Amino acid sequence: GDMHDFTTEMSDFKGDMHDFRQETQEGIENLNAKLTLLTKQTSNAVVENHSNELKFLSSKVQQLEKDIYRLKHS
Repeated sequence: GDMHDFTTEMSDFKGDMHDFRQETQEGIENLNAKLTLLTKQTSNAVVENHSNELKFLSSKVQQLEKDIYRLKHS
C-alpha cells in the first residue's frame, strides 16, 4: 500500500495547502481592511487638523483686515 499511502498524503497535503491559501487570503483581506481603515482615520485626522489650521488662519486674516481698516480710518 505504498502508493495508496502516498496518494493519501498528497491529498492531505493538498488539503493543507488549500487551508493555508485560504488563511493567507483572509489574512491579506484583513490587512487590506485595516490599511483602508487606517488611511481613512489618517485622512480624517489630517482633514480635521487642516480645517483647524484654516480656521485659525482665516481668523488671523480677519483680525489683520480689521487692524488695517482701523489704521486706514483713524
